[in-house]
Amino acid sequence: MKMKIALVSGCALGLAAAANGQTLKSKLGAAARPVASAQGVAGGASVARGPVVESLTYDGVATWASAGQDFESAFDAYDTEVLEDTNFAASNVTEFRSTCFGNGNPFGITDVNAELWTDNGSGFPGQGTYTGVQQAATAAGNGVYDGLDCITNFLGQAAGGGAGFVTWDASLNFTTFGQVYFFQQAGAHDNGGGLANNAWQWNPGGGFGQGTHFQVFASGGSTVAIGVNFILCGEQGGGCPDPNGCGDWDNSGGQADGTDFFAYLDSFANGDPCADLAAPAGLGGEDFFAYLDLFVIPCP
Repeated sequence: MKMKIALVSGCALGLAAAANGQTLKSKLGAAARPVASAQGVAGGASVARGPVVESLTYDGVATWASAGQDFESAFDAYDTEVLEDTNFAASNVTEFRSTCFGNGNPFGITDVNAELWTDNGSGFPGQGTYTGVQQAATAAGNGVYDGLDCITNFLGQAAGGGAGFVTWDASLNFTTFGQVYFFQQAGAHDNGGGLANNAWQWNPGGGFGQGTHFQVFASGGSTVAIGVNFILCGEQGGGCPDPNGCGDWDNSGGQADGTDFFAYLDSFANGDPCADLAAPAGLGGEDFFAYLDLFVIPCP
């Protein structure tokens, strides 16, 4: 199957000239055939997911895609992140995914990186005017490509919610494996309140000669703005569980029981920062025993 791929605006490492109107044809194998992304266990990248809090799901229609890649150091000037709007309730964020494929061998992807940022109207992350903050970043080394989606995990970090941005890329060495692309998606978000057709790209090194930020358009030479697909999961409520001085880890409002015990074990096993209950910083046996102490205390 031949697909049109929109390169990030500019000549990507000499592979193509001129951003708008330049296409690259790529044959995709069955494993990389674009279909709607779905939640599911993939390559062990993520265990704790939760419901979708924000998403712009790829419907398999668009044949253009946008690059988002952390290249090897020789090509750092071309490192590019996809940037999308978000607007969801405060959540403990877990999994991120985006339907993607590679011009070459995407199974060479060594990591997937995503970050959540606040939007206070001061511009985009990476711009000199931006005064917002990074709320959460995915854990290094958790990202995978499963043959369909690029996936990574926020491990339950708290995000305050409201207007914001999600940025992401995949780590892939260009010289050995080529490039990775994320399918564009038109229309309103399926979940959350992010703006429709408002994806941007962030190129800190300015290697494409269009500044550090440029909008994503639907095809080469087009001026029709469009989005880039993604799914962000989490447990709404934000912040860490509040056991209220007892072991009610799932905040059910009752006494601590087996559900709470195993919920804490899941948090602990997944490296959730919320499970860090005791000094020193970082997860260790002292945190597990601190929870056991809470577990035996009657709840209010």
